[in-house]
Amino acid sequence: MDIYYELHSAYGSQDWWPTKSREEMMLGAILVQNTSWTNVEKALSNFDNDFSFTSISAMSLETLQTIIKPAGFYRAKSNTIKNLVAYFQHTNFDFDAISLDALRKDLLALKGIGPETADAILLYAFNQPFFVVDTYLKRLFKHVHLPQFSTYNQYQDYVMTQLSQDVTLYQEFHALIVAYGKRKISDPRST
Repeated sequence: MDIYYELHSAYGSQDWWPTKSREEMMLGAILVQNTSWTNVEKALSNFDNDFSFTSISAMSLETLQTIIKPAGFYRAKSNTIKNLVAYFQHTNFDFDAISLDALRKDLLALKGIGPETADAILLYAFNQPFFVVDTYLKRLFKHVHLPQFSTYNQYQDYVMTQLSQDVTLYQEFHALIVAYGKRKISDPRST
């Protein structure tokens, strides 16, 4: 897709989450729902760098809610996090023991995790080639006159057939779309 190269030329390499733990990535994917990354960073800092699911599983729901409150919707998000942690607990938090073939379906079955969050977890935490479709991608497609679709899967299928199936490429393209969206599309004066 030409738009990838144009965005990369304009914004350079984004290299999202290069040194973060898998757990922190998954928490971020849930916490960013309906809020800004600035608020997520505040919530993540409240964990004092202990993002282990073992610690979170031992934590009371009320304590977790206090920690993640800056990210908003803390009651719903705390339940989603607890559900995610419980899901991984069946493998004693051995992420390499997870069946990746079933992981997307299992994530989507958890209350509070939709396709965007599931695919962000798969792409960034498990390095699986699932492209993340978000509002920025839909706005970008409209803004640059790419095809418009009615479903998440249609957008995802389109992008995944236009690009080679490469995790790093998907991660970088998604990050570039967000960078572009934050700078251009969200500003009505730029359209």
